[in-house]
Amino acid sequence: FFICTMVAESLLHSSGVSIIQDTFQTNASVLFHHYLTSWSSANQPFIVVYAFTNPPQRIIKSLSRAKKAVIIDCFSDCDGWNSTEVGKAQSVEGTHCTILPCSDVYSLSHLEDLFNQATLLMKCDKQSKQVSVMIDSLGVLMLQHTAGSIRQLLHRLYSTCEAKQSRVVGIVHTDAMQPQDLSQLEYGVHTVVKVEQPLATLEDIPGQTKTCAFLSQSSALRSQRLLVIRHDRPSGRVAWATEGYGIDANGDLVSMKVPKSAPIQVSTDNGSAANIDPTANLTFNLKLTEEEQSAKDKLILPYMHHLDASMQDPSKPGSSIIYYDSDDDYDEEDPDDDLDI
Repeated sequence: FFICTMVAESLLHSSGVSIIQDTFQTNASVLFHHYLTSWSSANQPFIVVYAFTNPPQRIIKSLSRAKKAVIIDCFSDCDGWNSTEVGKAQSVEGTHCTILPCSDVYSLSHLEDLFNQATLLMKCDKQSKQVSVMIDSLGVLMLQHTAGSIRQLLHRLYSTCEAKQSRVVGIVHTDAMQPQDLSQLEYGVHTVVKVEQPLATLEDIPGQTKTCAFLSQSSALRSQRLLVIRHDRPSGRVAWATEGYGIDANGDLVSMKVPKSAPIQVSTDNGSAANIDPTANLTFNLKLTEEEQSAKDKLILPYMHHLDASMQDPSKPGSSIIYYDSDDDYDEEDPDDDLDI
């Protein structure tokens, strides 16, 4: 498995609360499994995964190298209707993973209790409680809770762990959220990673081995993604970065180079631009025929009758002329002569 050396990789390995934003077209499921595998390979001591939209069996493969990991199963029986033994943990054979069932997926206090129970199962020391938490979908909690309460939950999980040695990462599907809720959820987190689709094909990074060879050019754009990263530093400054990644033929994540924007070519030929008819190839007609133009010229508008000589002939029946006398418009400014003008 290729571990990409990206800024997003180092940020999500560092401490703090982070959010990954994706959409239906830019799904971050590959990024989700990649970070779990990366944490396992980096010998992170304790890993807790909240599985809302992924079955635990799909996550176990990414945690095969983990020292100790607990999967809080919020997918199989989210309301606790089918479980006979509530809260009983199940060990996964051949791994160091444990599955902890969730009986009330919409209860934030219950999710916190399950997290504390997971740390007890992994025997986390109070002095070395270095826990990496991954939540595969915060949108499920948005059905019953506000964005502010979910953000507070992320910070409470982070505060119970050792500072500067733990991390909490949540994935948000932005096309299922309101913009104001998304802004409220972003407020106060340390890192925001937005997964977007590039408009141009990304480039391979020089020096990569052939095992990281990318897919063919025809399907490259569909499997490539951009990462727009915003990170709040402890000093108060905000750092921005843009990186790219792709998916190879084996389904592994490959770091890609974002090319610089190509210069825009503008035609300076005025002659060709002058010959362009903007009214051509339209579904409606903007021009008048000779008959329509002639009828338009013969039409006398109501406020243009004084230009017609026939309208000024008083001998014709029904015609009249209004004469204007300026003397009739005399207006005394002081008829009583009581003002000093």
